[in-house]
Amino acid sequence: MLRTLWLFWLEPDDGYFEFRAGQHVDLVFAHPPQGSENDNFRTFSLATAPQEKTFIMIAMRMRKTAFKDGVQSAPLGAKFVVSRPRGSFTLHKDITRAAVFLVGGIGITPIRSILQQAAQDRLPHKLYLFYSNREAEDVAFLEEFENMALRIPISFSFQRLLGIEP
Repeated sequence: MLRTLWLFWLEPDDGYFEFRAGQHVDLVFAHPPQGSENDNFRTFSLATAPQEKTFIMIAMRMRKTAFKDGVQSAPLGAKFVVSRPRGSFTLHKDITRAAVFLVGGIGITPIRSILQQAAQDRLPHKLYLFYSNREAEDVAFLEEFENMALRIPISFSFQRLLGIEP
């Protein structure tokens, strides 16, 4: 069981959020909790696929910071300001070239988005994921990736590399 990974689902006020798989956003408290005024924002990769337009998911390793303490203790319905999506870390369009992802730790979040999108769109790309974590219990989305490798119509290789610094 993941001891330090937390998943958060954010629902846009207008009910719709458009982005490309692999992009990231800045997350800012609309009303910062006391003690986090000077530590009020972070940049997060979007872990959801773009098809899930009515909500976005972010994942974070919980460490001791004012921002993360504030997120952890935020009540259901807490408001955040979310920047427009940014970044060009997206899947290339050349289906003749394989896409190889070498990822460590929480860096898996944009890859989850990309792989979800590829599966949904039934893209013919050959996709390979090599995913490193210090401990087996720290592997985020492990069961999901293992199931994905068995059932989706894309070439997919999942490797768990333990004991290697991400």
